Amino acid sequence: MIRTSPLVIALVIILNAANAQAQKQLGEPFDLGVGQSVLITNAGIRVGFDELASDSRCPIGVFCIWEGNATVRIWGEVSPENRSFFELNSNSQFRTEAAYLGFIIRLLRVLPYPEEGTVSGPNDYTVTMVVVREGPIPAAGTTWGAIKALFR
Repeated sequence: MIRTSPLVIALVIILNAANAQAQKQLGEPFDLGVGQSVLITNAGIRVGFDELASDSRCPIGVFCIWEGNATVRIWGEVSPENRSFFELNSNSQFRTEAAYLGFIIRLLRVLPYPEEGTVSGPNDYTVTMVVVREGPIPAAGTTWGAIKALFR
């Protein structure tokens, strides 16, 4: 009879939980920390958060004449040899989404938001993103059923 250590069993459970959390579906928002990635299972692509490239957002508690912008470097891949990098922005005046192999990778949020007197380290940041199918913008008069069919 083979005996399995409780430590080995716990490790297998933790690894399975981590793998389950690293998978999402199209249209399902997800959070990533620096260096993390997620597999979009029904698209066959992996999306990752490489780094915060810059952050000029106006800190909470400070009066600014401009809201600022956070730029993040993300990537998409179907295989490690086929990785494409993109810079996306928190400010809608700039590029907030990227087209990749028939899909749109959209940046929704960058956290933490800067606060006066607080400094965040380069690995403290998380992004919220979503991946959707790339497709035409429905014309006026299009039925709701036809719009939903674009995203199935």
